Amino acid sequence: MIKRNLTRFALLAMMFSPIALSACEDDGLSFNVSEKQIESKMESYFPLHKEALLGQLQLDLQQPDLVLKDGSDRAELVLQSKVTTAGSVWPGQIRMSFGLDYAADTGTFYLVEPRIEDVNMSGVPLQVSTGVTRYLLPVVQQYLTRVPVYTLKPQNSTGQKMARQTLKKIAIKDRNLKVTLGWVDKP
Repeated sequence: MIKRNLTRFALLAMMFSPIALSACEDDGLSFNVSEKQIESKMESYFPLHKEALLGQLQLDLQQPDLVLKDGSDRAELVLQSKVTTAGSVWPGQIRMSFGLDYAADTGTFYLVEPRIEDVNMSGVPLQVSTGVTRYLLPVVQQYLTRVPVYTLKPQNSTGQKMARQTLKKIAIKDRNLKVTLGWVDKP
C-alpha cells in the first residue's frame, strides 16, 4: 500500500515542471522531484472559496504549503484558512493529506483519498466549527478528489513514456521524491 501510494505520487510529481534527469545507467534512470516543484502545481488550485447555508458560512483557503516527510506514503498540504459568518472572521490553518491515483489507460493522474488531518482555528464558536466540519470540509475533499492534475501525451518526452510503463522504485527522501525508472531489477 505504501509503495503503491508513493508510486502514484511520484508519477504525478514528475509531470509538474521540467525535471533534470540523471545519467542513464544499465539498470534505469533516476531523478528527483522537489517539494517546491509539486507545490507550484498545487498553487493553481488555490485560493479556494466555498460557501454553505445560503452563503451564511464561508471558507477561504489559500497559500498551500506542501510537506514531504521521509518514509511517508502521503503528502501533507497545509492551507491558510479564513472562516466568515455573520460579519465575524476567524483565521486559521487546515492540514490535509492525500494520495494519488494513476489511470494507465488514459495516462491521467488524479488526487485521491484526501483527508482532513487537523483544523486549527482558535476562538471559533462550536456552532461555527461544526458547520465548517459538516458542510464545507467535505466539499473541499470532493473538489480535490475530482480534479485531474495531469494527463500524459503520446508525443511527450521519453521519460514520460517510460514512466507510463516502467516505474521501478520511489521514495521520499530529504523533502524530495526520488524516482527510479527501469525494466527489471538485476539479480
